[in-house]
Formats: sequence, C-alpha cells, structure tokens
Amino acid sequence: MTLSDPTARQRELRDEFPGVYAGYNLNIQTGVLWDSVQLCANEAADRLELFRVPIGAPDQHGRLKSIRDTNMAQHGRLDAPEAFSVRRLVWTFSSFAADQDVYGFAEAVVWTLWLGHKYVARNNIISLQTAPNILAPIRTCEWCRSVYAGDISCPGCGARQFSIQGLPDGPPAGRRFFLEFLMPVRILNQITFWVDLAAPGFRPAAALELWCHLEGLHATGVQ
Repeated sequence: MTLSDPTARQRELRDEFPGVYAGYNLNIQTGVLWDSVQLCANEAADRLELFRVPIGAPDQHGRLKSIRDTNMAQHGRLDAPEAFSVRRLVWTFSSFAADQDVYGFAEAVVWTLWLGHKYVARNNIISLQTAPNILAPIRTCEWCRSVYAGDISCPGCGARQFSIQGLPDGPPAGRRFFLEFLMPVRILNQITFWVDLAAPGFRPAAALELWCHLEGLHATGVQ
C-alpha cells in the first residue's frame, strides 16, 4: 500500500507507524519477532538479555544462534527501514523443561521490555495469562465497520479480527504465558529494544530453554 491510499483501513495501518515512512510504500503484515535463551542445569539466572544476540553470533555459552533461536539480524534493532507494532508478548518454555523448573523460574523472574533507555513494560512471568481472553460479546469489524456478536469472522465482509484468539505455533510447545497490550508498543525505525530477565537465586535442576515472542504488525518500507 502507499501513503496516499484513501481507505480507512489503509490509513489505520499507516497510523500504526507514525512519521517514519515518508517517501516509502509500506508492506505491512502480521508477524513475530522471537529470541531465546538457554540455561544449563544449575546455571545462575541473575541477568539474561533477549533480542541483543543476532543470528550467527555466540550466546552466553559460545553457541552460535540460528533461525531456530532468533530472527534478529542486528544487535537490538531491526533492519532499516523496518518497524514493528507489538500487540502481544509470549513466553514459551521448551517441551523438555520440567514443571518444577518452569514454575520456579516463572515465580522468580522479573522481565522488562525496553525501548531505548526507557522501559515500557515490566512484570513477573507467573502473573501473566496462560489462556486466551474470552471473545467480547459485541465486536466491530476493522474493515467494513459492521457490528456483530459472537464470531471472530465478520458476517458482512468475512474479514477476521486482528486480535489473536489462540496461542501461536512455533518452537516446542511447552508451558506458555502471555501479555496482551492495551495499546500497541511501537518499535519504530532504528530504535533499540530488548527484553531482560532477572531471577536472582534461581538455578534450574535440569536444562531449560525459553523463547520470547513479540507478536503484532511488521512494516517494511519499500522504495
């Protein structure tokens, strides 16, 4: 789509990324940014960082990260010109992680989402949702503005609401916790971002792997 497109939906999508793409066309799709960390048995989890080690760079154990581990191409920022509007943050534990370690870590850790040098969200994992929200009884279609109840697909034009109703497919399906943001968190062009974890005193009894997914709208500028 171009910035001059007149439809309400196109203007709404353009406004997700204000003031960034003058002179560019926009390719906007639903997308996911992900990164992961691994802990060995009895390894301290005092301070861990995500989205700061790109593909091909070594993690804290010297292991080179692959696309399975992360889709970051740069240290703590997106390629230019790109931006991301985060609607949901999801924590996914590996399927081999023991429940005792999963819940011990979830109770001990505090995570923080940073944009630049300011944090925009902070919480502990154990307090997050583990099941989707129930559908609102009344919904308004984002495309044709029809008002309807119950379904997730609009009876007027057939469009599906953007709001994600289920948990995502992805890495091994272990325990999951997630936070849906009331307003989008916008990672605009070339801004630095990362998520850190602090779980002082926690040490897993066995190996533990954890993914962080940022779900939302991914915008790529095209000349």
